[in-house]
Amino acid sequence: MRISILKLSFLSFLFLASIGLSQAQSFKANVEHSHVIVEGTSNIHDWEIEVEDLVSQLQLVNANQDELSVQSIVFKVPVKSMKSGKGGMDKNTYKALDADDYKFINFKSTSIQKSAGTYVAVGNLTIAGTTKKVEIPFEISKTNNQIKLSSTYKINMLDYNIDPPKALFGTITTGENVTVMTNLTYNN
Repeated sequence: MRISILKLSFLSFLFLASIGLSQAQSFKANVEHSHVIVEGTSNIHDWEIEVEDLVSQLQLVNANQDELSVQSIVFKVPVKSMKSGKGGMDKNTYKALDADDYKFINFKSTSIQKSAGTYVAVGNLTIAGTTKKVEIPFEISKTNNQIKLSSTYKINMLDYNIDPPKALFGTITTGENVTVMTNLTYNN
């Protein structure tokens, strides 16, 4: 009798665990309604470059409930999809990021932390072949069937072995810090 109670308990556990797993939903970023802008400075003026293409996937548990529980985030940007509207600046950016050898900027979360309504994606960010463990704070909300994620994150290019771009024989130099502003819209 004791063995059958243990079996029943084990089977009940497996059933409940499978229900929990089946509640995880995957959402893909809608590129047309998502925006990523990188802002920086130079010795002449501030600048910005916009990401025109990206791939991002968001895993949520209990996505149909009011409070969202984020399980994971994956984010991938083709370096040459970054456009400033100025061809020379774009070329300098691609050169600084070594875009011919490292075609993508990647982020993959290893854990998501939540405290008092604030989320932090802990994970690995790879830029120009260098990977660093980072903690990126973000906000998330749900309206109808869309999930919206926003984040502002500062990156020091030197941390990724990137020499800040220069132009006109070094007379124009960019600052080593950039700010990445991300506003993603996900659909399932």
